[in-house]
Amino acid sequence: MYSSKNSSCGLCSMCGCPDRSAASSLKYRMPGCRRKPGRAKITPAFNLPCDYVLHTVGPIIRSWLTRKDKELLASCYRSCLELTDQNNIKSVAFCYISTGEFHFPNDKAAQVAVSTVKDYKEQTNSRIEVIFNVFKDVDFQIYRNDNEEAVRQMVEAQGYQITENGDFKLSDNAAPKMTIPSDLVPHCPICGAPMNVNLRCDDTFVEDEGWHKAAERYNEFIRRHENLHVLFLELGVGANTPVIIKYPFWRMTAKNPKAVHACINKGEAMCPREIKNQSICIDADIGSVIKQISETGKLD
Repeated sequence: MYSSKNSSCGLCSMCGCPDRSAASSLKYRMPGCRRKPGRAKITPAFNLPCDYVLHTVGPIIRSWLTRKDKELLASCYRSCLELTDQNNIKSVAFCYISTGEFHFPNDKAAQVAVSTVKDYKEQTNSRIEVIFNVFKDVDFQIYRNDNEEAVRQMVEAQGYQITENGDFKLSDNAAPKMTIPSDLVPHCPICGAPMNVNLRCDDTFVEDEGWHKAAERYNEFIRRHENLHVLFLELGVGANTPVIIKYPFWRMTAKNPKAVHACINKGEAMCPREIKNQSICIDADIGSVIKQISETGKLD
């Protein structure tokens, strides 16, 4: 399948088609075609070594990535999968839609691609064989390292059931096993050693040059806004490492009467009574809160 660079159908230039005669036939088959982002069209493949070609227009990222961009990219994949099933095609190969010149972040594009295909196959019981065809080794690693399925297996191995809403549920009177099978422990794709959780608990914590630069930017931001109107937004911070975010946010809010502390944390939305009048605590799912605010502009 091909990812179009715009909504006008000039297949020779927009698809980089390797076979000029096939490109000419495709262009003739779709004269003056205008396609909206997120939609797909299927044509014969003519001289190409396949039966059909899927054409879709992916979103172009002009500034920052938005939820609409992700929805459009997901629609590209789903539209192609629907056409594949409708035409009784057994397999489809996807290119890296909307990356490169379209500026969609590669890791985010891979997440959308994999999750959309998984959701579609689960919802429709489709048996399409899906291949993700990537150009660079780094892109291959991005797809290869998708760990959602491994995490689900780890959770289920502890005795949890994962509901349709993504919640974890234990059977009545059951306790989590707190262990996982050894074969589910992830290993480094470079050296093959078992991977470790990146926590500040030993000398394996990653604190490289990038980490230090980010820490400098954060400290400089805090310094410049020390006595100004500032929002300390705490999203889902637990009790594992509260000294990194939670406690400093509380202290800085208490020192600055112009500051506001906001906490969105299901089951753990709290603040000290000393900053009660400067705090907004929302005991709810972060995703649900953000979705409601973005769609309605308010929170019930």
